[in-house]
Amino acid sequence: MGFRSTLRRAPFGLAASLILVAMAATVSGPAFAGTYDGTAAANDADKYATNGNSAYWTYTTDCTNFVSQALRAGGWTFSSFGANLTSPSAWYYDNNGTTWTTWDDVNSNTWSVAKMLYSFTVLDSSPVRGKVIATYPGTTSTAYPSGVSKGDLMFYDWDGDAVVNHVSIVAGSGTDPNGGDIGTLVDQHTKNRFHAIWSLETYNTDKYTTTIYVTHLNTNI
Repeated sequence: MGFRSTLRRAPFGLAASLILVAMAATVSGPAFAGTYDGTAAANDADKYATNGNSAYWTYTTDCTNFVSQALRAGGWTFSSFGANLTSPSAWYYDNNGTTWTTWDDVNSNTWSVAKMLYSFTVLDSSPVRGKVIATYPGTTSTAYPSGVSKGDLMFYDWDGDAVVNHVSIVAGSGTDPNGGDIGTLVDQHTKNRFHAIWSLETYNTDKYTTTIYVTHLNTNI
């Protein structure tokens, strides 16, 4: 099953130069507001990998919304809460005072659009919340990408055009229960998968044009 038919692109481009800058980004600037627990994020992703969390909307293209929920469970603090939804430095979900989804729930684009979450994570957050530590082709046979921890993110560019189209979250390591591959495993939505092999090589019909950005998240945020 291909991905291109199920994953929409948002109207925001991402230049190749930004990816090069992101790979060199380091934490600096304002004092840290909290800590990120990657294991807690991975546990949340495991819990909702094959279904939805009733505290949030579920979108037709849900990969980034799902990952953002896990990041929130892991301790990510909202950024510029209530700011313009298109702001690249804002990351939040506003349920307008309820603990369930209602018609007036809103969220920033960085919460639900893969390329925007990528940009926020490695460029536009302050302090910067993550760093691209490696890139791989979609055809990689690498089982365990170096430097990866639970709760880290995998961003995928299906077309090789430096525009991120999809994101998953690292859940641990072991055997993919569907494909049988052994290695680092991820959870994802849109096509809901629990503990899929991190490269998605088994499932990705666009693997020959795919680039994967392995993104390690900072503990201090």
